[in-house]
Amino acid sequence: MGHLLDILKDQETIPVSPHWLWRFKYDFKYDGSSLQEHCGKLIDHTIENTGTGAALETGNAFSTAYNVEHQPHYWEIMQPFINHMQPYLHALWNHWDYGSGQPVPIRSWINTHKRSGMTMEHHHNGCPLVISAYLKHSTNSGYFQFRDPYEYHRWGSPGEPQLDLWKTVPVEEGDVLVFPGWLKHRTEPSQSDDDRVCLAIMYGGND
Repeated sequence: MGHLLDILKDQETIPVSPHWLWRFKYDFKYDGSSLQEHCGKLIDHTIENTGTGAALETGNAFSTAYNVEHQPHYWEIMQPFINHMQPYLHALWNHWDYGSGQPVPIRSWINTHKRSGMTMEHHHNGCPLVISAYLKHSTNSGYFQFRDPYEYHRWGSPGEPQLDLWKTVPVEEGDVLVFPGWLKHRTEPSQSDDDRVCLAIMYGGND
């Protein structure tokens, strides 16, 4: 396919919509850190008070999504990351034509997966912006996937949209993915005995 596109390399690409999925990098220094300790305590508190997981997790997986009493974006230890991301999120807010105002975190949780664990297909209704940050990720832990947002618009074009419906995004430890809440997404099942630890933060707007 690459050589077929060579003829187009000097031609202009005109975007028909904003770029909806972005990757940033951040060194969380997770293993053996105070952040890891905070996450462990949050998981313990969730098990004791709200149950053993969330509806979107399957296999060897756990989520603190139902624990609204304790959310990571309120932790003091998370503030350097929140502050680091703020100018990028503000730029995306404008890039996506969301109007005036600043993105502010409104919900957050931790997902953990071991072998066979995964998060099923979902979206975040009414949420303009979502962060999915990989605090811990090892070889064979599985990747991030999103559903083609142009799925229905591609009907009638050559090819079969259903055969290439899901796009896989390779991720590694320290990756921070940012996308709008309407973008349907999921994770691949982990094939590792090590933890895959992901921080999710939902953002709203503040005028």
